[in-house]
Amino acid sequence: MLNKMTSFLRKLTLALALLSVGFSAHAQFSFTPTIGAGLQPAESGFGAYIGVYGSRPLGTHFAFDSQLSFIVIGDDNGTYSVLNALAGIRIYFNQEGAEPRIYFNALLGPSFEREARFDFIAHELEFGYSGGLFAEIRRVVIGVSFDAPQSLLLKAGYVF
Repeated sequence: MLNKMTSFLRKLTLALALLSVGFSAHAQFSFTPTIGAGLQPAESGFGAYIGVYGSRPLGTHFAFDSQLSFIVIGDDNGTYSVLNALAGIRIYFNQEGAEPRIYFNALLGPSFEREARFDFIAHELEFGYSGGLFAEIRRVVIGVSFDAPQSLLLKAGYVF
C-alpha cells in the first residue's frame, strides 16, 4: 500500500509541475505548486500536504482560485488521506505589485477521504473546504490554511 501511495505522489508531483509550466504561458492564469506540513489538533495527528493552486484575476482585488491537493495525516490510531478538488475566491488586501501581496482564499468542492484505522478502513466522498491567509513575495507564496479534514496546514509554493 505504501509503494502505491509513493508512486501516486510522484506521478501527482510530476503532473502538477508539468501543468504549472505549460499553463504559465497564459498571462491570465497563474499556477502555484505547493507543499506543506499539517496538524490535526482534534486527533493529535501530524502529516504532509502537496497540491497546486490555479488562479485567474477577476479584477484588482479578486481572483477565481482553485486547488487540487492531497493530504495525509497520521496519528496513534492510523492514517487519514484526502484528495481535494476545490474552487472558490481569492481576495487581495493590497494592490498588484505590492510586496508582500497578502490574500485570503475560501474554497469548496468534493473531497475523497480514506481513513485507515487498526479496526477498519473507510472510503467516503465528502464536502471539502479550504480557507487560508497567504503572502506572495517575489513569486514565493507562504501561508496558513484550514483544510478538510479539520487540518491546520503550513504551505509554501512558487507562482508560475
